[in-house]
Amino acid sequence: MSAEDSQVGGTCVRRGIAVCLVLVALGAAQAEEELTFDKLATRGKVFLDTSRFEKALEVFARAAAKEPERAGEITLDWAWAHAKLGRLARRNKDYATAAKHLTEAAQLDKTVRKIIAAECAYSRMKVFDERFDEVEKKKTGADWQPLIDEVKATLEIMPDYKFARHRLAQLYSRTGKRDLAAREYLKVAGQKRRGNRKLNALNSAAWKQVKKERWTFRELVHPLQRKSDPGEFEISYWGPFNIHHHNKELAERVGRALFYHHRQPLLGGFLPGNEITSSRYEVFLCRDSAEVNKTVQASKNKPWIILRQGYSELLDGDLPPALARIRWYHDVGFSYGVMCLETGIPSAAESPRAKDRRARDLIEAQKKGKLMSPKKLLTTSEWPKDSETSRIFSCQSLALLESLVELHGPQSLRDLIQGHDLTNPVQAFRNVYGDDCDRLNEIIIQWANKRLGKTKTDE
Repeated sequence: MSAEDSQVGGTCVRRGIAVCLVLVALGAAQAEEELTFDKLATRGKVFLDTSRFEKALEVFARAAAKEPERAGEITLDWAWAHAKLGRLARRNKDYATAAKHLTEAAQLDKTVRKIIAAECAYSRMKVFDERFDEVEKKKTGADWQPLIDEVKATLEIMPDYKFARHRLAQLYSRTGKRDLAAREYLKVAGQKRRGNRKLNALNSAAWKQVKKERWTFRELVHPLQRKSDPGEFEISYWGPFNIHHHNKELAERVGRALFYHHRQPLLGGFLPGNEITSSRYEVFLCRDSAEVNKTVQASKNKPWIILRQGYSELLDGDLPPALARIRWYHDVGFSYGVMCLETGIPSAAESPRAKDRRARDLIEAQKKGKLMSPKKLLTTSEWPKDSETSRIFSCQSLALLESLVELHGPQSLRDLIQGHDLTNPVQAFRNVYGDDCDRLNEIIIQWANKRLGKTKTDE
């Protein structure tokens, strides 16, 4: 090929690539146009109901931008995604992130605001205290006005938060607004001003009330879960799921979440992702604990998924492990009696954030010398009655199975369940996993450290 031909050929290739890129961009733009408000709203709800909260926020924002006049249709769920992220951050003591998300939630939706008001105000004041200390260290030129505005905004969210109001009084006092300070101290103390009481006395009276302040954060139960039609179960059908329910809209949300989780492979493919299956799954959304007990009695150990409305962890806590347990029953064959399997396999369906919490619990248990011995972990046949022991056992079971699958592959777990006598679990594990059985806790802690060493959760 001549140099001229080569140059012409190179030009054609470059033009071809440019044309392809333009076509890809046009295709993406067309696909975005085809995503209507309703489609985006539905997609956002699926992200929310499957614990992918950041993606939910992104999609809800796109939906609102597409049809701003309909944004009110999604503000509750949009705010709920912020609330979930805010609670996770607050539990991790990341108060700045918590305050950001909870404030967004409070501004987006009045219903959500009532639920998260205390948690939002608490997180905001944690951030405030850090800024207060920073400003106070400045001997000259301290600007207190931004802090005053911040506390006022917090009190708009939770007007009866005595600690915040006491802080506002202190700020007024520092800026020479003694009358305003006295007014706020009196509100906190629940008193009317008598005579010419000194500001210090009002401060002391108010602080006594602040020290008595007690409140807890409300459960994050989505308002949709509070709705329940009277009468017997109705049935909705979603893919392979027969959903028995008292709330059609909730059943639809649960169905979409189940369909998503059903497609996700677990434990390296030990449970494959199934889009098409001949199995049918019976799912019961019970209105209360009494109906749960009644349904459990009626099940007679059938592989049913039985869930309760009104529980904060319904979608992102209970549902994925419950489905994983039934998938195990249908796909592999359930193994009764070996509690670390019965616990660890369903737990593999938990969200990355939940697994990170378990990793932190394991590190803490190791420091306190409370990890179960490998033999006890494998031979435990009944659920531990002590809450701390049961929590640690659950964490160890998950870490054990995820680690062994990573080291030996998913087929090894199938071989263990289908080809070995599990009445002697220690010997069965040794037959499959060899010398690794002698260092199970070392492997478990390596799993915990690896999870906590990540900079981002593996969405």
